[in-house]
Amino acid sequence: GRNQAVSENTEQTFLFSALYEMVPHNVTLHDSRRQLIDFTDRVVFYALGDTPYGAAQKQRFPVQIRALEARSEFVVHLGDMMVRNPNQCVNDEYQQVSTMLQESVAPVLIVPGDNDWAECSNSTEAYLLWGKHFHQFEQRWITNTLQVRHQEYRPENFAFTHKGVHFVGLHVLDKGFREYPSLNGIVQDDMDWLRGEQSRIYDHNVGAVVLFAHTFPRSSHPKLAPLNELLQVTVIAADKPFIFIQGNLHKFTVRNPYPELNNFLLVSVDMGRNADPMEVTVDVGSRAPFKLKRRPLTTTS
Repeated sequence: GRNQAVSENTEQTFLFSALYEMVPHNVTLHDSRRQLIDFTDRVVFYALGDTPYGAAQKQRFPVQIRALEARSEFVVHLGDMMVRNPNQCVNDEYQQVSTMLQESVAPVLIVPGDNDWAECSNSTEAYLLWGKHFHQFEQRWITNTLQVRHQEYRPENFAFTHKGVHFVGLHVLDKGFREYPSLNGIVQDDMDWLRGEQSRIYDHNVGAVVLFAHTFPRSSHPKLAPLNELLQVTVIAADKPFIFIQGNLHKFTVRNPYPELNNFLLVSVDMGRNADPMEVTVDVGSRAPFKLKRRPLTTTS
């Protein structure tokens, strides 16, 4: 796959075709493979992760959230809402982040990161606290019109279809399996959820698919390889554009982990201290269905 490097301090927009070559603005692409469906609506949302870490980011974070454009239809936090500190996973910390996120005009959906519970000194209690504050978080917005479904026994896994785009959130972590055997069960739950969503992903009324998780399930990770294989099979069978958006790496990168496939894109967002939330536009009717806008930091003054 190809990594795209960007400078730190300028707003930059990237367009990706169905073949996932990065292309300049206002370029007409010819792609005979892609069957265009008559979709006219665009979906605009923001993605962020690995924030707020520490006092400085906690000061900036509400500013970043309030500054999000009102045209955004929802916001997704990709996990790690606190710096790794086993003794920090207390009720007040989760409540503080919850209050900050509720500054958003648009509803917020969240998937957990490892710092949010698995790295905590009492992981079981931390997982329950995370769920208390963030399960079905989007329902706190009375303006929410998204028809979000949650997995019954793993409610942080979610899915919904909106304007011809199918969205899937998964609880994926790449560490802690030795310390926390329950993570093996979470991977199985992820696989069950993805299998259950395949019929909706394959539906002809869906023109593109967006997946969210704290981290991408790498094929090289022995515990995550089965989920990686299931995802790859799903992408092949669907034969439509996919974008997988993750946090965890703390920097903006774009690549394709499946070089033999031309309909999959893996994107990592900046952590909060490096950039504002990334703006994503999905335009199924376009030759370049994914538009990513990396935004410089908002000042706190």
